[in-house]
Amino acid sequence: MNGEHDSLRLLRVIERQQFRPLSYVLGRSESHLIVPTGTVPATLGTNVDCPANTVRTVRFALLAPVLVASIHFRVTTLAAGALGGVAIYSPDGNTLLINGGGQSLAATGNVAVTLSSAVLLNIGMYRFAYTSSNGNVRFWGVATDANFALFNSGVTQVGVAANASAAGVFPSTLGAITPAALGYPLVKLQS
Repeated sequence: MNGEHDSLRLLRVIERQQFRPLSYVLGRSESHLIVPTGTVPATLGTNVDCPANTVRTVRFALLAPVLVASIHFRVTTLAAGALGGVAIYSPDGNTLLINGGGQSLAATGNVAVTLSSAVLLNIGMYRFAYTSSNGNVRFWGVATDANFALFNSGVTQVGVAANASAAGVFPSTLGAITPAALGYPLVKLQS
């Protein structure tokens, strides 16, 4: 094709884009299922534990921006009076970006945490964390397997944060992260 036809085609594409919703133009996702970088283990649908007041963390990548209005996870084993949830931190763990902690884990099923104001997560690396005030609680997720040793070679992908939670509320920073072979709950970020 000659240059004139290509230029006209490009102008038509630009013209059409001007009338599309902003999220389409920017390529923003309406939701995102958190999956850590690397090979995903095969065992999905496992009951993932978390010792009381321990904060476990998993590194993940966002390939498109997400405007997060709510965060979702599933409890498979309840504990009366238990509190906890999931959170999103900066890649270094020094900034708590989305706090879904302090939720009741006293019932099984899906838990949806609506944020007081939406948070825009841009393309990049982040850490998600999960915690419970009671070690008997189980989340629905992915089981531990031998691949986690590979995940943690070089850069810690999955591990335990030095800073603990209190009554299911996340610390403002994760502190040092000790590599560990851990299962992790599946978490959905939703616009």
